[in-house]
Amino acid sequence: MNLSMDEYPERRGRDGPASAVVLACKSYPYFKGLLRRAGCEPLLTTAGLMAPEAYTLDAAIRSWYRGDPPETSRQEAGRAYAEYQRISERAGAGLFVAGWDD
Repeated sequence: MNLSMDEYPERRGRDGPASAVVLACKSYPYFKGLLRRAGCEPLLTTAGLMAPEAYTLDAAIRSWYRGDPPETSRQEAGRAYAEYQRISERAGAGLFVAGWDD
């Protein structure tokens, strides 16, 4: 990813996003520091190479909207990804990271 930021967003009080979804290849290791600085919990990021398509985002947002915990949103995104990419659900879910992985 070709991203350079001179300033990092900061969350002030309740203003700003409480969580984020970053669908891109290996987004967790790349965006982890940026999300921490912004005070933004990673709802869904990725640990490997992927096709960032709308059905994954749709599944994650629907789960989040229902009030599901991040782990459930990860599973739902993985299920949708597996269906459209014709891979196993285990492989699909394994691609995504919910919350902090460390």
